Amino acid sequence: MQKGEHLEPNYVQEFHPFGRIPVLDDNGTRLFESRAICEYLVAKYGPHSALNRRTDQNIADLATYEQAASVEYSYFDPTVKALAYEKIFKGFMGRGDPDRATVERLESDLVKVLEHYEKVLSHSEYLAGNVSYIYISSGILVDCS
Repeated sequence: MQKGEHLEPNYVQEFHPFGRIPVLDDNGTRLFESRAICEYLVAKYGPHSALNRRTDQNIADLATYEQAASVEYSYFDPTVKALAYEKIFKGFMGRGDPDRATVERLESDLVKVLEHYEKVLSHSEYLAGNVSYIYISSGILVDCS
């Protein structure tokens, strides 16, 4: 990773849409984000472990859910909150005008997340696979125009 392999287009396309680590490929089940990977490994290789919180679900479905949740709270939510602050609340609170460079960086970060969501939704019905979970987040406040 010191050489920046995680930033190469193939790595971003195939392994982690945000060019980060860790990544797991277990016989075709490919996951990123630590929590999702840990949940998957415990469920698959330690089904009787006290760490296995849910034994009645398909382990790949569980890990996909954890991955979707992790993307939301690690990438989507902080970016949207920072963007809302910069474009709306900063001026409202009397803290000056939006910083254009910050807004551009945050908008670029948000586009990456939305592109990832589009990729996921191109082959599954929901962000966490084909099982519906209620998505209640700041996503309902996003105006993509």
